[in-house]
Amino acid sequence: MAPISTHPFELPDDVVQHLLRNCSVVSLVQLRYLDRLADNYVSDELQGRYRNLLRPFVSDHERFRVMLNTYGAVISGSGALAVCLHGSIVPHDLDVYLPKCAMAAVLAYLINVESYSIGTFLDVSMSEATYQGGIDRVICLRRGLSTIDVVISHTDCATLPLPHFWSTASMVYLTGDSICVPYPSLLEDRTSLLNPARIAIPGAVANLTPLIQKYRQFGFDFYLNEADWRRTVWSQWECPRSKSPTCPITVRWFGDNFCLLTNFATRAIQPKIAVSNLTTVWWRGGVPCGHRCNTGERGLVSGVWTQLNGHLG
Repeated sequence: MAPISTHPFELPDDVVQHLLRNCSVVSLVQLRYLDRLADNYVSDELQGRYRNLLRPFVSDHERFRVMLNTYGAVISGSGALAVCLHGSIVPHDLDVYLPKCAMAAVLAYLINVESYSIGTFLDVSMSEATYQGGIDRVICLRRGLSTIDVVISHTDCATLPLPHFWSTASMVYLTGDSICVPYPSLLEDRTSLLNPARIAIPGAVANLTPLIQKYRQFGFDFYLNEADWRRTVWSQWECPRSKSPTCPITVRWFGDNFCLLTNFATRAIQPKIAVSNLTTVWWRGGVPCGHRCNTGERGLVSGVWTQLNGHLG
């Protein structure tokens, strides 16, 4: 009798592909480091997810991905989350985030190459003087039933708006060839933290309720801080005083050691945070996790800014 293979990627192709389709990007990245065969299977799965995401929105997905890298643009929101959690989310539009300096070039590409036309235009910097979401303006492009929302950053770093998002669940993003997940353990557990700066805005809770209900349908649970789901682990609900990616006072940036970064093509290629020498730095802020929390008794105001990559670490 022939020996039975114990290598998961030596099962029939259709079985392997079915298993991979039900994995999050966090699990896929862990699997791809088994060996070269595993990396090839995972790469095929990730590339297929990216093609499926782009298919309703662009005619030439390869050229579009090159364009993203050329101008330092990224895809975020529900589109990026759909790639990370395949099968559970179907985006109805594509959210493309741009450095401020790339607005003219990317709009020209989408209009001249992909035949989109401008639908609506919102100049956030002029219409909402108190808005602090890192967004300069939003341009909605339409082509038939397809919609691309082009979101222009306040700075020459496309990711500046992302830490202002309403929850950690939607902070993932895609470059032309890589994925960045700033809170991989939360994503794997379908757990999300609400943004304390957003929920502090008057009327925000009512506005966020439909979004929370929508994401709960995708299996997400929502909390204000880490202690809310760790009370049985943390003795007497006290801060463990260890560095945590979710702590209100932990300074984070896209590409730090807490992030999950991977290339779509292969584990052998170093993933790119974005094609730029800039990244976005933030700390969450918010209410303390317990009566001995390092933030003090009143919590901490959130902070987000753009910084040179070489000045971090």
